Formats: sequence, structure tokens, C-alpha cells
Amino acid sequence: MVRLRCELVLVLGWAVGCGGGISQRTVSEAAADAGSAGEAQAGGAQQVGGTSSVAMGGYGSAGTPAGVGMAAASFGGHSPQSAGAPGVAGCGPSPNLTPLQPLSSWEYGQSVLALTNAGVTAVLSDDAKPLGPFAYSMDLSAAKVQQLFSEAERQGTLARDGKLLPCSVNEPVDGKCAQAFVDSFVGRVFRRPLSDAESSRYVNLFKTGSGSGDMASGVELVVEAALMSPLFLHKIYLGAQTTPGALQPLTPFEVAARVSFLFTGALPDAALWEAAVDGDLLSDKGIETSARRLLASPVFPGAVQHFHEQWLGLDELPRFVSAQLPEAQMAEMRDETETFVQAVFAAKRRLPDLLHSSADPMRPAGLLTEPSTLVRFNNPTQRGRFVRERLLCDVVPPPPPQIPKTIEVAADQTRRQAWEQHVTDPSCASCHRLMDPIGFGFENFDAQGRYRVTDNGLPVDASGEIADSDGSSEAFVGTAQLATLLGDSPKVGKCLARTWLGYGLQRVTDTADDCVVDSVYDRFASADLDIGELLVAIVKTPRFRSRDPYPVPTVPTVPEPTFTPGPIEPLSARRKLVLELAVAEARWLQALVPAEGKEVVDHYLSSLRDLEIQLTQIQPPAGGQ
Repeated sequence: MVRLRCELVLVLGWAVGCGGGISQRTVSEAAADAGSAGEAQAGGAQQVGGTSSVAMGGYGSAGTPAGVGMAAASFGGHSPQSAGAPGVAGCGPSPNLTPLQPLSSWEYGQSVLALTNAGVTAVLSDDAKPLGPFAYSMDLSAAKVQQLFSEAERQGTLARDGKLLPCSVNEPVDGKCAQAFVDSFVGRVFRRPLSDAESSRYVNLFKTGSGSGDMASGVELVVEAALMSPLFLHKIYLGAQTTPGALQPLTPFEVAARVSFLFTGALPDAALWEAAVDGDLLSDKGIETSARRLLASPVFPGAVQHFHEQWLGLDELPRFVSAQLPEAQMAEMRDETETFVQAVFAAKRRLPDLLHSSADPMRPAGLLTEPSTLVRFNNPTQRGRFVRERLLCDVVPPPPPQIPKTIEVAADQTRRQAWEQHVTDPSCASCHRLMDPIGFGFENFDAQGRYRVTDNGLPVDASGEIADSDGSSEAFVGTAQLATLLGDSPKVGKCLARTWLGYGLQRVTDTADDCVVDSVYDRFASADLDIGELLVAIVKTPRFRSRDPYPVPTVPTVPEPTFTPGPIEPLSARRKLVLELAVAEARWLQALVPAEGKEVVDHYLSSLRDLEIQLTQIQPPAGGQ
């Protein structure tokens, strides 16, 4: 009997559960899975006493014991909670971690474009996803900081045309113009009004750069320094610090930044800035007005696309390129899914439409049967885990230490028949019964996402079930019935509410967030599961507009670099001045933030020190190109 065999590395056992790859696949595809597995293992739930204690990537079990799935009774129509359930106002104070973290690469690119109207050309490496599908920040390693420095120099060179100035760049140096430019441009970079000291510092920097009467050089130097400032490169939410020992409300400008990153991925626009100046964002009505404006803005679809790229694993598709799935075909799959998502959001933005809408009768389950989804999650275990973790917010335990490295599919059996060993093998069944029976419902689609009715010449069995740890289950046949069950399930709606809340807060969620999740889900369900209304409900929560308290020391003074009037030449002297200012501002920020924030800033300082050594190796941008 001929057997088709796929040897997998041990770490792949995590990607597909308690053992096993998939047959009829190339070694390169297995390697792609292994790369994904490493990421998944890094972000896996931590087990404590047999329960999963971490909700992953902004969504997850919220402390539910591992393996607790969706009971049959949880299926049914969406409806708000019964009267008396706690709303946002009823959610008492609870820990609300707001970590200091760098911008993500996407946020950096979006913000620079909004500031200068010149797109970023630096090819930044993918950001890590240590806690789930979302990349909340970039690692400001020495290599990344060198890339950012080169990009700042390029942006500075482009800014010599004077389009960022409120006056003509060809006029004599004008102190009032320099002051207006600094307050406007650097204020937007920092996402808040500048202090008098900050304004004075950057005006002096402008004057130093334009000391020979060259306004363009002053603009260039300010742009370079501002884009390298840790006050730009980090998302900073210090809070208003109004009541010692209590949850601190964020300042209006911090709220504006958080809202803008959620809806646009960039820093606040002029209207959001004005709303912060006027204090409108401190009221429910004011923040709702701004949120609805951004929902209708031309930049919101880009934020929707970015969320779904990560949630659905579209950004991971290049790992699965193979002879059977060339890069061009992968790109078409990704474009198709992005077009589908945008069409749903351009219509009613409803959760059920993401799971039901389809122009292809062979692919009746929306996102579940998009080719990109079926390729990224390409076997019963991965597909079941996708549903279990990303749609139901359950966390599956990691596999036991000793797991099989291979799974064989005989020439006279289907993949399902081979895969069923997972749910019969005692060492695998405890976790695989939560995933594989769901994944079996996808068996009308092969590993390349192609529709099929036979497998190895045998009829496909696409019956499945969603099992709960108490032994109850809900049966279905095929992805159409699965989509109906999921689309009508309150648990799926609540999971999406948790996922978007974590995405907005840019951290993992846990049991402390449960009350807020319940509250925003109530509003989501009452609004016919309109995802736009879900986002409005999220930004109106006090949780979105506050942070944990921490003692704030006396605000230190930023050490002033030495500003020498006159043209700064050679280039190394200009670079040294930009670097000195970045270091000074990093030390100032480090003195303000709690311990975990100090470590983040220290990482950036270390990279700046490495950059200082390598500055002479960085070539200046050629002609602003």
C-alpha cells in the first residue's frame, strides 16, 4: 500500500495541535507551517494548574479553564443581556494596563505620511506578534533604529521644499515663521501641544540649522529630529494624574491619539486635534461625534483592512508560497479577501455578513471559505483552532511534550480518516476534540483551498460538531451550516467585541475586562451587530479613556544639546546633534514612566548608542529620492 508521508519538525506539533502535519504536501509547505508554529508557540497560552491563564492578542478565554468551549445552549439569536446586567457605568474600577510601547511599523508609516505627505520608503521588517495575531509595536532594535534614522533623513531632505512651512522657504529667516512651524509640526509629531521648553528647544534647533540664512536647512533639521524623537516613536499615555492611587483619565490629546490609532492607524487629524483642544473628547457625546466622523472618513477602510489582515492571517500568506501556490496566486487570494471585507464594511458592516455573504455558491460561508483563510489554516486542526480561538475566544492548551511528528494518509483513505486518530488517541483527544471536529466541517476544501467532493477518490464527509468540555455539542454539516451557527451565536459576537476591545487598547484582555466586554457587546447586539457601532461603544467606555495609576516624579528638565549658530557641517555634525536630542528626550521620558516603561525606553537608548557608532556608515539620501 502506497503511503504519502510528510515529515514535520517537532515545533509544527503546536501549529496543528497535538501532533501531525498534513499529507500530500511539499517539504516547503511543511516548513512554512513550522515558521507559523514558532510564532504560535511564542504566543501560546501559559498553563497554570491545567487552566489557560492568558487571553491571547486582545482576545481569548478571559481566564476560562482551558478546553471550555461553546455549549449547545449558547447558540441562538443575538440579544442584549437581561435587565440589570452591568453597563459601562456599572463596571467598577479594575486594573487597566496601558503599556508604553513603540508605534507599530504600520502606524509609523501611516503617521509619517499624514505628517509630511511623503510615503515611507524604508522596508521595515515585520513586527513580532508575541501574544496573538496582532502586532502592536515594532522592536526598536539597532537595525530598525538605523532604518528609521535613514528614513528621517530622507523625509528631512524632502521637506527642504518648504511645503511644511507657513511662509515661503525662500524668504529671509523669520523667527515668527519658525515658531509657528515648530508649534504646528512638532506638536503634531508629539500628538499634543508643546511645552514652552520644547517649543524653545526646537526653535533653537531650527535657527541653528538655518544659521547661514538657509530656511530649508532649518526645516530639514527639525523634521529629522522630530521623527527620531522617542516622543514620536512611542505611544505615550501618562494620564491626567488627577487623583493619586485611582485610575487616571487620559488627557484629551491622549484620547485623541488612541481614537486616531484605532480608526486610522495614524496621529490625529486637524478636526480630532480641535476636539481635544475644546475638551469634546472628555464627554460621551463628543467622543461619539468624532468616532462617527472617522467611521465615514476615507482613511477608515485602511484601518479595517489592517485589522483583518492580522486577524485572518493574510499577512502570513507569503510563508505558504509553493509550487502549487505561487506568489501571484497568493496575492490574488489576499486581494479577493480584502475586497470582500471592504464590501461588507461599505454596506451594513454586520458580523453575520462577514460569515454569510458570498458571490460563489461553492463558498457559502464568507470569511470561513475565502481561499486565503483555507490556505492559511490548511488542515482540520488548524481550521478548527481558527474557529475556536479567533471566533469563539477559547484558548486551546499546548500539546503534551511527547507528540507524533508525522501523520500518514493512505492512498485508500481520506484525510479525515487519517486525522481521526487525534480524537481517538488518549494523548491527543483532550485538546483535539475541541478543534478537529470543527475542522472536519471544512473537508470540502483541500489544503490549497480548492472545492472538492471527493478525497483520494472517496466521498468527502464534511460533518462536524462544536464540542464542549461538559460533553455537550452542536452538530453541523459543511461550512454553510457552520457559518449559520457562528453567525447566530452570542459567543461569537462577544468574542468579536473582546477582540476589537483588545485591539483598541493594544494589549491582551483578561477577566478584569469582562464587564466592559459584556457592556459593549450589549450595545453591539442592540445595533444589529453593526461593527461600526461596536467601535463607537468601545471608545465611549471609561476603560478606553483611562489607565492604571502610578506615581509620577517631578517632571525633569530635558538636557539641552549644544546649539551653535551657523551652518552645521559636515553632515556628521548634523547627525550628532539629532542623535543628542533623541537621547536627551529619551532620558526625560524614562524618568516619567513606571518600571516596565523604563525598560522599553532603555531598549531605544541602547539602539541609539549603537547607531552613534554606525553613523559614519550611513550614507546621506541622494537628491531627496
